[in-house]
Amino acid sequence: CSSGCTYELSNLAHDVEFSLSVTALDGDSRGEAAAEVLFTPTRIELFTGSWGTPVGNATWGESNGVIQSTVGSGVSMLPMVNADGSTPSFDDFSFSGEFRINNCSCEPDADSASACNRFGLMTRFTDDENHMLTYVEHEAGEGCYFRIVRNYTDNGVNTSTVVARSPIIGSDITLGNGSDQYDEWGEPAYPIIPVIDDNDWHELRMSADEEVVRVWLDGRLIASVQEELITSGSVGIFSRRTETEWRNFSVWNAPW
Repeated sequence: CSSGCTYELSNLAHDVEFSLSVTALDGDSRGEAAAEVLFTPTRIELFTGSWGTPVGNATWGESNGVIQSTVGSGVSMLPMVNADGSTPSFDDFSFSGEFRINNCSCEPDADSASACNRFGLMTRFTDDENHMLTYVEHEAGEGCYFRIVRNYTDNGVNTSTVVARSPIIGSDITLGNGSDQYDEWGEPAYPIIPVIDDNDWHELRMSADEEVVRVWLDGRLIASVQEELITSGSVGIFSRRTETEWRNFSVWNAPW
């Protein structure tokens, strides 16, 4: 441009300091660089605070900013909507919330009645048959872990596919042959994921960034998968077998 130009920087991580300096180019000649400018993009909150019509027969209640879900007879979902009731459509974004469970166990010998099971978050939610989902699953003899599931409808046929999973929570993370791996300082290369059945609050985050879906627990990446079929939608809470409390939701643009 000859006199003035405007350029836009996009997809920058929030709450991270960046530096920017510009210089003029004329053919192969480069002008003197301008003084460096430091800036920190802020996170724009996209959580609407409005919930749509629940799917399933679990009971959802809210008190003092905490949402409680009871156990329904099947899958139950609570999607986020805009203030006018319409469904948001986000492409690349993150969704987080804090959860607490008080009446279940992740112990390997927990039975089906007492085990923590089937609660979590949804992202790129279009309807109850098209969305990405992460939830806790209990495996007898092993303990709890998180799954990433794709629910997708193609030509009228709906499929539910487990596309990724985390290691077992609260257990040593070993190599495929069962051996431990350590870093150069003698510490475990893959630290144990802290337990969640301790009656305390924990943060669960699910991010959809282009073709990669990631799940974070208390700030630690625990599972990820490439996903090309479901590309946009809203967010929501998922419940099936465990009474759960949720609070402090947040939705923001990717990157995470």
